[in-house]
Amino acid sequence: MSSLKKLCLLACLGLSLSVKMDSYKQGEAFDKCITIADWEGKELGDDITLSDRDSNGCCPTGTVPGVKHYSKYVGAQVVCGFKSDGTLSFSTSKSNGVATCTYNQCYVWKQNIECASGHQRLNGCCAAKDDCATNNCGFKDGCKNYAYSMTNAHGDKSEYCLTYNKNYKMEYTSDTSDDQKDGALDITKVYQYTACEDDHDHDHDHDHDSTTTTGSTTTTGSTCDVSGIPVEACEDDHDHDHDHDSTTTTGSTTTTGSTCDVSGITSKYTTCATNALTDMGKQCDCISTFVGDYGKCGGAYKDACESAIATYKKSFTSCNWDGMSCDSTSGAVSFGVSWLMVLASMVATFWFA
Repeated sequence: MSSLKKLCLLACLGLSLSVKMDSYKQGEAFDKCITIADWEGKELGDDITLSDRDSNGCCPTGTVPGVKHYSKYVGAQVVCGFKSDGTLSFSTSKSNGVATCTYNQCYVWKQNIECASGHQRLNGCCAAKDDCATNNCGFKDGCKNYAYSMTNAHGDKSEYCLTYNKNYKMEYTSDTSDDQKDGALDITKVYQYTACEDDHDHDHDHDHDSTTTTGSTTTTGSTCDVSGIPVEACEDDHDHDHDHDSTTTTGSTTTTGSTCDVSGITSKYTTCATNALTDMGKQCDCISTFVGDYGKCGGAYKDACESAIATYKKSFTSCNWDGMSCDSTSGAVSFGVSWLMVLASMVATFWFA
């Protein structure tokens, strides 16, 4: 009997709905709600209690449906937001105290990554929220992570993680039309950074041609990463363990060796900030990453980095500015457009549009 049939039977009989997420098939559709305590603390093989969504499509207070799939990353073990056309959308709203939710399709994405202690939790992390941070969340060596938070329709916060293999490239294809088939998610079709090693046989084929063309720059295999965060136009080992000899022209600036993609950094920040318009904490995270990108671009970018901090301080006063600096850079660089004009335009777009 499938997991869905078992759930329906239990619900019809009015019995407690206690299941193991490992009982679901890989990629199976999921339309229930998981308590935040189970989401953050339980593994695939643990018993958890599920609940139904309400008539407005929302999970009850203290629960989550999973988390919106973060494009190009393997993340939590239940991911949502998949539309029939291959796009991603996940939204919640509240009016006169009534919440309305559109999670779109959610799927089970079993990974069961082995942690330093035990196995990965349902939220994709290897440690409790208080002990989990980016690249410091109980994963084994070679498995990198980001730690993020989400807020449900009732204002309840929960944590989730994104993971990727230290030695990574883009896997599979960017065509989303084949990601979903027969009511299930085929994780071997989803475009993603190389996943960490797991305890499930996903039939991964790592012999892929990873040549990527971005704008006028073509990169093959691993190339460059200026920030420690994989970006679409610049795919490389996050810790820069490889010796690269790469030359990239960006606007009027050319750098050799350690490549800095100005337009890519700006585009990444724009996407991050747009997705966090109502979350000041995440806005600050976006800015911190943005500043860090330039701080790691090399000596020639110190002035640009310091200009970014000075400008953002005026509009985002609540961020932890003591944690952001350009100390790793020195010197100056001339950009093809005014840096302050670019930032002013961004601020106006995000806060006054």
